[in-house]
Amino acid sequence: MAEKIKLGLIGTGHMGQYHVNVSTSISDYDVIGIYDSDPQRAGEIAGRFGVKPYTDMNELINDVDAITIAVPTVLHYDIAKNALEKGKHVLVEKPMTETVAQAEELVLLAKKNGLILQVGHVERFNGAVLELGKVVDKPYLIESRRIAPFNPRISD
Repeated sequence: MAEKIKLGLIGTGHMGQYHVNVSTSISDYDVIGIYDSDPQRAGEIAGRFGVKPYTDMNELINDVDAITIAVPTVLHYDIAKNALEKGKHVLVEKPMTETVAQAEELVLLAKKNGLILQVGHVERFNGAVLELGKVVDKPYLIESRRIAPFNPRISD
């Protein structure tokens, strides 16, 4: 059996909890721990999923092979760059960064270091989106409307 990937998660908000829930159920991962800027929150979520809470983000990054970043967008670039510079594979929630230039820099850094850099575009795998691709052969224009209230947590 191949060695498990030691994974760390940064951020315990809505998407962070989603990632830790899914990651702890994947047998190829050994979820080492969780970091959040709110240590109490990190402890609560870590306790719920049976992983270690970290109070130092760099310590978590140093202890793992790969990191998942699920924090506000303004923090994505600095955290991802730090992890890539330390030789860690990175999954970062969308949007990848605040600017195209930042994203391009991260892509080049990952390539230079032979690392995987992935953006969490989960909606691309949403059942409704996949079904639409089967129904619409050659779309000219697709208009979509939000039918649920706007969630303020995704305002960044």
